Amino acid sequence: MSIKIKELFTLSFKKPGLSQEESGLEEKKKAVSEKLEAAFSRAESLEILNANSKWEDANLLVKPLAQDCLKLYLMLNDKNPGLESNDLQKAVAEVTNVPAKLKLKLEYILNFERSTSFLEAKDLERTEGLFTSFLNDLERLFSKKKRAEWNTALSKQKRIWNLQFLTLFIVLFSVSSGTFYYKIRFPKLASTDIRIYALNEENPGVRLEHSAFSKINVSENGNWVTYEFIWDAPILAGQLRIDPTEQARIRIQLKELQLFDEKGSLVFSHSFIWGADLLPENKFQYGSIHELKNSGKPFPGKEIELESLGTDPALHLLLPRSQKIKKATLVIRHTEIKNQFK
Repeated sequence: MSIKIKELFTLSFKKPGLSQEESGLEEKKKAVSEKLEAAFSRAESLEILNANSKWEDANLLVKPLAQDCLKLYLMLNDKNPGLESNDLQKAVAEVTNVPAKLKLKLEYILNFERSTSFLEAKDLERTEGLFTSFLNDLERLFSKKKRAEWNTALSKQKRIWNLQFLTLFIVLFSVSSGTFYYKIRFPKLASTDIRIYALNEENPGVRLEHSAFSKINVSENGNWVTYEFIWDAPILAGQLRIDPTEQARIRIQLKELQLFDEKGSLVFSHSFIWGADLLPENKFQYGSIHELKNSGKPFPGKEIELESLGTDPALHLLLPRSQKIKKATLVIRHTEIKNQFK
């Protein structure tokens, strides 16, 4: 039964009505499926017994497993599997057009079903592989039968459901992965910290207790904002580390930094602008830069624009001399990388 394109776009959760013959085929498929599962389980038990050198117990499994294989073979050839040993052998012999790859295996299994001899370890290990191989052949034959002679309206409907589910999964996966990629590639501006660390010769390392922070105001996305940074107590600073965001792929533009002592007096000011030589003005006041790159074209007098490359971007600013500071203000603006500052 072929599937029409139109049927793939028709949603139906009801099982189709089956004729008496189709109902019989569905019952037969269920019986074969259960029998196959039981036979594979028994073959696995034989493998475990062999691996543990339990030869007597393994011998007890050989004849029942051979009968399982023969009955499955008869079921797949539309023969009666509910037969005793002699009739089972006769029924198998009556099956015509046996595939060449099954014929030799079938002869061995018939011998095992007839035999009452005790099998040695070497023979049992060969037997284990034979049964597994034969069951795999029967499983492939079963799959072919389900697609051909044993195909029913329910089989067709199940294939339609599978295709519909697969199509839905692909669509949802494509949408979700596209959305995820877009969020990674073009993250939305978040209210992360802007943090300034006060560093000096005695404490050159980055320590949280030597920092002050302010949250990015996302409602002012793209606009200039003056942020305040206040230390708990005056702190000696010879240089500053400025972390302008905690997000990757954010566009940043800095305008001015001012430092104040505990009396509120301005002790240092720095403008982040391009000089006439298209290098940062007061370029010798800049230290190392981490996870940041220039963004936009430099023009004399224009504020420096940067793009964050990782989640820990930072730039260092060297002060002319060490001095105690209590407060800093930073004029800066942020926006998503897809946007341009106006």
